[in-house]
Amino acid sequence: MDILMNVDDDFLLSLGRKGGSQQTDLSFVQRIIEQTKVQQSYIATGGSCSNTIKGLCNLGHSCAFFGKLGKDEMGTQYLNSIRSIGIVPLCIHSNHQTQVCMCLISNDGERTMRCYPGAANEIESHELNPSLFKGVNLVHIEGYMLYAKDKNFVPEAMRCAKEAGATISFDLSSYDLIRLQKEKIIEILNNYVDIVFANEDEVKELTGQEPLEGCAVLKQICPIAVVMVGPKGCIVGSGEMLHHSSAFPVKAIDTTGAGDLFASGFLHAYLNGLPLKVCALIGNMVGGAVCEVYGAEIPKQKWNSLKMQLGCFQQ
Repeated sequence: MDILMNVDDDFLLSLGRKGGSQQTDLSFVQRIIEQTKVQQSYIATGGSCSNTIKGLCNLGHSCAFFGKLGKDEMGTQYLNSIRSIGIVPLCIHSNHQTQVCMCLISNDGERTMRCYPGAANEIESHELNPSLFKGVNLVHIEGYMLYAKDKNFVPEAMRCAKEAGATISFDLSSYDLIRLQKEKIIEILNNYVDIVFANEDEVKELTGQEPLEGCAVLKQICPIAVVMVGPKGCIVGSGEMLHHSSAFPVKAIDTTGAGDLFASGFLHAYLNGLPLKVCALIGNMVGGAVCEVYGAEIPKQKWNSLKMQLGCFQQ
């Protein structure tokens, strides 16, 4: 679950570098809540992969979600939320608390994440059942799962997906994560991943290159590479193609979930067999739309408007 609140840059500097995402313990999260208790906060279902899956479900795809939750109020709230939009929960329960992520939003709309992983990091590879992947077209995995205590979990999930014939998309998630697990990430990109998503900070950390050059490097590792460059749109690379797709003008108030919902739009177009340049365009549309609202959930009315706009691409 996400706890979103507005903070100033001085507060963020007291925590370290602005932007990115770092894992922390529960006492740290509680201290931030105590320090900012006079400010208004907003609680919503979150999680990078979860946000992407919710976006795909809202765009008309049959989706399920696999993860680990606590036996607590937030875990129940999470399950009720995804069920309400038609996602099939394939969740395991833990005695640890459900993951909580502080989304600290600065005046420019950028978010800085501090997460207590709780139950999420307790997931183990032996809890994966190959039957989960039967008949599945696409398996989307977030990089944050590399923080799991079972270091074999992500490669095992990808192996099961590959054996079932599914396409694998992977979100690099955080430059902090890449800094800690660069070799592991390159290994799984080489061996399993079909579509990789990164932002400009992440591609810089992984390849040492700026977005365009970094995307050129990534497309040599994965069949499809996508680098998101915020208000400048995205770069998509595959084979000999390297294409920049401009963003749509939006009035951004909060970038929480922008990359996750970009992935929803891109994957929606990909699953409908549309060209990669169109996938990039639709990714920009959906990712931009979530920046116009507070939090990572696009309201139903806005979804209806988006789907009407997207319909012209599928004629």
